[in-house]
Amino acid sequence: ENGRRLCTLQQMEEALSSSPVGFGLPRNSPLAELINRRIDSFREAYLINKLIKEGYPPEISKENYACMYPSTFASSSEPQVFRLQQMGGIFVMWFVGLVLACFIFLGELINYSYAGNHVT
Repeated sequence: ENGRRLCTLQQMEEALSSSPVGFGLPRNSPLAELINRRIDSFREAYLINKLIKEGYPPEISKENYACMYPSTFASSSEPQVFRLQQMGGIFVMWFVGLVLACFIFLGELINYSYAGNHVT
C-alpha cells in the first residue's frame, strides 16, 4: 500500500442513464423562467459540460484521492468476483427490512382490531 489508505468504496465509471435530466414545474410557474435563465447561463459558461465530465468530486487531498480514483490504484485490470462474504450486508439489510415489515404489519393488525371493536 505504500502509505496509502485502503479504500473500500468504488466509483462507477459509466453514467446510470444516458437520458437528459429535466425539471418538472407547474404550467406558467414563475420559477420556470428563472431556472431556464440559470441553466442557459451555465451552458454559456460551459459549466454544464465541465460538471458532466468531472462530476462533483469533493475537495481533492492525498487522503481521499484513492477513493475518488480507485482505478489508478488497482493492482490488476481483471474484474473482481463478488463472494458471499462481500454480499453479506445486502442480506442483513433484507432481513432487517423483513423484520420491520412484520412489526408494522402486526401493529396494523392490532390497530385495526382495536379500532374495529370500538366503532359504533
